[in-house]
Amino acid sequence: MIEAREQRLKRLQARRAVRAWEYRQRRGAKGVWARLRRLLAGAQSVAVIDDDQAAGLLAEGFQAQEAGRDLEPPKTILLLPWARFSQLTNGRDIAVALSAELLEARNLVLTPFTGSEP
Repeated sequence: MIEAREQRLKRLQARRAVRAWEYRQRRGAKGVWARLRRLLAGAQSVAVIDDDQAAGLLAEGFQAQEAGRDLEPPKTILLLPWARFSQLTNGRDIAVALSAELLEARNLVLTPFTGSEP
């Protein structure tokens, strides 16, 4: 009876240790990849833009996504509605995927799925 209780206690402590580690990792490397994948999963289109365009969009009031700031080197990742996304003049479209091209870019613009745009 005591052995069964001790084994159960050890399993419980192991689960608590794993859960505590996972909570600590959410703000670290493990969490950033999950947030980046979540952003890409909801993106209809992705474009690479230059620093000037990114600064202009930030000045317009668009918020940089936290996942981009947590990467090293940091990236500016912006979510734009399709109407504003289609007005980009210097954007270069890339595949919506975790790729070398996406990871090399300093500034990314994503447009989320909304159902009414192409």
